[in-house]
Amino acid sequence: MEIGKLHKALGATMVYVTHDQVEAMTLADKIVVLKDGLVQQIGAPMDLYHNPSNEFVAGFLGAPSMNFLEVEVVSTDGGKALVRNAALDPVEVPMRVDRVAAGEKARLGIRPQYLMPSEQKAPGQLHGDVILSERLGSETVVEVRLRDGTPLIAALTRDAVFQLGTPVNLGFDPGMTHLFAL
Repeated sequence: MEIGKLHKALGATMVYVTHDQVEAMTLADKIVVLKDGLVQQIGAPMDLYHNPSNEFVAGFLGAPSMNFLEVEVVSTDGGKALVRNAALDPVEVPMRVDRVAAGEKARLGIRPQYLMPSEQKAPGQLHGDVILSERLGSETVVEVRLRDGTPLIAALTRDAVFQLGTPVNLGFDPGMTHLFAL
């Protein structure tokens, strides 16, 4: 916060190098994400958060970090792909960055904040069991082991009670996901 105040008070251009994505998201007007000395993406913090150019950027920005699920591409239609796996009911998601073909494997990225418990049967639900629940007051962070064994984090925006070991279905807005080719 002090660096942010100093930046505002000086009104000068500052270059700040950090490995801490929270600092970068908080302080920056523009972020340059590097990996192994190569620029991965440049842009405003929330532009990179909402529109990552690749899986590295998607996983680097955001706390808790993005969940990634290996999925099978069932079919494609224009800019959308129908995907599924053992823990995910078939759902149509946008292909924003990478194009994939039917029969290929891909990785589906879902931010923990975009997951919500669901009791209704809807396309794209994830199924698993609660293995950890952190009640933090204004939010509850839940770790789920999906049916296929994949761990998943859900950051729920309310105080919720989950018993360890109980089954849970999680829904999400398919439009808020990111699909990456393997």
